Amino acid sequence: MKKLSLLAINYSSPPMASARAIQVSRLLCGLDADVSLFCGSDPEGARDDTIAPDMDRVLRMVARVPFSRSMISKISDYASEKTGAYHGNIPDAQKRWNPRALAEIFRGWDDVAPDVMMTFGNPMSTHLAGLKVKKEKGVPWVAHFSDPWTDNIYRNDNPVTMR
Repeated sequence: MKKLSLLAINYSSPPMASARAIQVSRLLCGLDADVSLFCGSDPEGARDDTIAPDMDRVLRMVARVPFSRSMISKISDYASEKTGAYHGNIPDAQKRWNPRALAEIFRGWDDVAPDVMMTFGNPMSTHLAGLKVKKEKGVPWVAHFSDPWTDNIYRNDNPVTMR
């Protein structure tokens, strides 16, 4: 019997040092499926190479799509924060990662050929990438929302998403 082919989109993945990276890597590595993971790669973020050190061997494919915020973006977000405009980070600062990730996903679509797709938030913009894939390719989609987007006591970067 053929294993289920899963396309996973998750911005935070090892070696990023975050709770989301730990949680999702454990889940994906434990599945009895052929998992193709498209995730972020943030050169400015914290790293921990001990988190899921064999993930690249366990999963069918791991594509780390580079993302870093430009100085202009950082200045714009800082100015937005000071003025209360918050246009640059709605729904979150990683939304600018989506076009790069989508380009990689669509470029390798024939190699991935997923039976199902799963997206993980936070950041919630990851689900926007999943929505685009769903609309263009029609693949069944599971969205794992986990941490809330609004009323999240750990998120104070954007009052627009607060109550």
